[in-house]
This record gives sequence, C-alpha cells and structure tokens, in this order.
Amino acid sequence: MKTLVTEASGFIGKALVEMLLSKEKEVIPVLRKTKAESHLSPFMISDINSTTEWSEGLCRIDVVIHCAARVHV
Repeated sequence: MKTLVTEASGFIGKALVEMLLSKEKEVIPVLRKTKAESHLSPFMISDINSTTEWSEGLCRIDVVIHCAARVHV
C-alpha cells in the first residue's frame, strides 16, 4: 500500500512518515519547500489551494493522509 502524506516536513507529518516507514510502509511525502530535506522521493508542490495540480502526485496512491494546515496566522 502506497501512502501520500501532505506537509510531511511539519511536526505531525514528520512523525507520521517516520512511524509509517518503521512499519515498512511505502510513503510519498508532499513537501512545499525545496529546502525541506527528505531521504524519500517527495512530491513537490508550491502551495496547496484550489488550483494545486495533484494528478501526478496521486498516481498509484492508495491512501492520502492530509496533515497540512494553515497555522500561526
């Protein structure tokens, strides 16, 4: 099963990705910042909004876990 995790570099997303990897799950992290480090092959996006193009990132994905949020505004 292949899982896509949004905001994989955030507080919750990072912990979730590590937990899934420890259970030997296949994970695709979604990252917005090019400076965000990942030892996985991330799906990079510039921003999450109504015009975000997800078709390439969702190809062959079984589960999406959405951890992105607008905080500290």
